[in-house]
Amino acid sequence: MCGIAGYKTWREIDASVLQEMVAVLYHRGPDSAGFLHRNGYHAGMRRLSIVDLVTGDQPLYNEDQSVILIYNGEIYNYPQLKRELEQKGHRFRTTCDGEAICHLYEEYGEDVFEHLDGQFAAALWIEAEQKLILARDLPGEKPLYYARLSDTEVAFASEIKSLVKFPGLDLTLNYQALWDFPTFLSIPEPETVYQSIMALPRGHLLIADAQGVRVQAYANRFNLQPIDSAEDAIIAETRRVVSEAIYSRLLSDVPVGSFLSSGLDSSIALGAISMATANRP
Repeated sequence: MCGIAGYKTWREIDASVLQEMVAVLYHRGPDSAGFLHRNGYHAGMRRLSIVDLVTGDQPLYNEDQSVILIYNGEIYNYPQLKRELEQKGHRFRTTCDGEAICHLYEEYGEDVFEHLDGQFAAALWIEAEQKLILARDLPGEKPLYYARLSDTEVAFASEIKSLVKFPGLDLTLNYQALWDFPTFLSIPEPETVYQSIMALPRGHLLIADAQGVRVQAYANRFNLQPIDSAEDAIIAETRRVVSEAIYSRLLSDVPVGSFLSSGLDSSIALGAISMATANRP
């Protein structure tokens, strides 16, 4: 996904710029493309269809289309969230897991991402507030990069090579990052190879509106609570956590596979998948 949001000093760009930024991301999602053009906000994405193959194309909306989402990832606790939201009166247009984020914003505002169990890089546009919220999952599984274009403008993308397609972006090299790469075999986030481009830290939001651009952490819903230190209790809790994590990742409308390395971890995962699917029709 990628996009550009601006407010006070917005510069109109040719539509082909966004199309080129999205085209660079084709390998991330060969199934379809989605675009959004609103006053002060232009965004697009490529989709790899996993959940809701028919009606799940993006952007995704709340009921009156005032909250709009494009995102990359999967929300593992979507079935539970959907049930809770429908009980509160929300109406879903699709069965796509990401739609829950739009309705959750109506309930919790900027705290929406504290309620998610999943891997995601998300861009949520709030039309009435002319506000963009970027969010990255807690473990940082999904990449998300941004560049501040001014005090109230920001461009973002899932990959740097998409972001650099934005015209006029300062591409001065970050020499400290180049120095770090041979040492760590990667560039420690939030730095990147360019001085003007940053990685959004895992478990963080970037909020851009008329007041400016700010980055802040959101609460970790997985902060561990003290448990019984007895061996049997620890074994039972480990089994529960691992099993629930594996079961939740079976949410898919396409075939699910497993990579086997002959190691203990992949064998446990496959065993849990087999148990979970044994009684399915």
